[in-house]
Amino acid sequence: LLLQTAAIVLLIAAVAMPAGVGGGILYVPLLVFLHVSTSSNQAAAISQTLVLGAALAANVFNVGSQLLKRKRGGESERLIETGIAAATIAPCLAGVLAGTLLNQMLPQLVVMGLLVIAIVWNFFSCLTKARKAWTSESSSRGAREACARAAQEGKAGGDEAARTNASVDCGEPAVGEGENAGDRPAAGDASAALSEDSATADIPSAGATPSDMPSSSTDGDHDSGISSAKVAPEPGVKSDCARRREWLYLLGLWVFLVATIMLRGGKRGPSLFEACSWEYWATTAIAMSLLLVAGLALRHPQISVPTCVGLGALSAIVGIGGGLMMNPMLLGIGLDAAKTTATVAVMVAMMSSAATITFAMAGQIHPLHVAILGSAAFLGSLMGKTFVAWVIRKTGRTSVLIFMLAGFLALSGSVVTVEAVADVAEMLATGDRTPLQFHRLCGR
Repeated sequence: LLLQTAAIVLLIAAVAMPAGVGGGILYVPLLVFLHVSTSSNQAAAISQTLVLGAALAANVFNVGSQLLKRKRGGESERLIETGIAAATIAPCLAGVLAGTLLNQMLPQLVVMGLLVIAIVWNFFSCLTKARKAWTSESSSRGAREACARAAQEGKAGGDEAARTNASVDCGEPAVGEGENAGDRPAAGDASAALSEDSATADIPSAGATPSDMPSSSTDGDHDSGISSAKVAPEPGVKSDCARRREWLYLLGLWVFLVATIMLRGGKRGPSLFEACSWEYWATTAIAMSLLLVAGLALRHPQISVPTCVGLGALSAIVGIGGGLMMNPMLLGIGLDAAKTTATVAVMVAMMSSAATITFAMAGQIHPLHVAILGSAAFLGSLMGKTFVAWVIRKTGRTSVLIFMLAGFLALSGSVVTVEAVADVAEMLATGDRTPLQFHRLCGR
């Protein structure tokens, strides 16, 4: 039975994690349906280990691919936006703490209805973004092919003017009058770099400090035609020190998350404090306050703190992981699909690892389940990431990732809708009105 379940887990992880989604929304009903777990609580505990395995594989693949590109001497753009991750996860977790309280109070059918609405809205949002990205990629590809044809026709016909016009239209530098192509410096030529530095060194960048200004004294460097002024860093490019600091912020948030879950308890996890005790409420209030302060301190210009709080609360109310909510949000601010899925994978790994630790300490995770199902999730995620990377490399379309996310949302919405219909049918058959009733927060 475990091997059959592992095969299905492998397929889910292969589809979910490349799209930046943990897959927990499908793991829980699968484990209950196949009788791997005796209750939804146990299924939730096991599903966290599966999400963690898939997220670890995704991060290993992302980091490994970047290191491999650098080793080969190629340009490697950073995929993981640590600044956005740090600015997003803190307020989202504050919303999660509030959402877990509302989840305990709202009727079951209301929660299911909100979940269906959230999935459907995100599905159409992702589908719209995927279509726009596909159209943009098609236009860019068509423009490049037209430029290449025009340049080739001009070269074959010996028409220098046509070839020059094609180069200009394609954004390539044209050969100037009286200048031969062989006279232009090649890309990466040291003399070209020096001449560019000399041309721009006397123009101070905005916000430059006195030490960055070009010196007015004449020395040997000026005599040789080389400016001694420092070149200002390119705007928007972060230093390695800034990125290390952001990674430390994420590590600190992860430690704080583990401590909070251990003290207060998660949605289905164990807790050191009794629910509704003064220690419980004090821990909740302190944690929410510190997370909001952290979110404001780490604020990113493209991230809205209230939006993150609202999405975190909604994800906790309907009982799904952050990936289904954070992916559409990051795509909405203009972050490209590859960076979105890589950044969300880091956040999913943080949250699932914290939950796994608390469940393991409570003895709710069986080692055999972790070994077999967790390995299947890891392998499936790695296979899915590898295949999708190959598809993107061959087609040049990162919109594939957004289409995959939309497809996973459609599958998740179908599963949730079937569960909701089954609950309504059972309620009508038995006359039980419990799914329509509100609940007291502390059972009083």
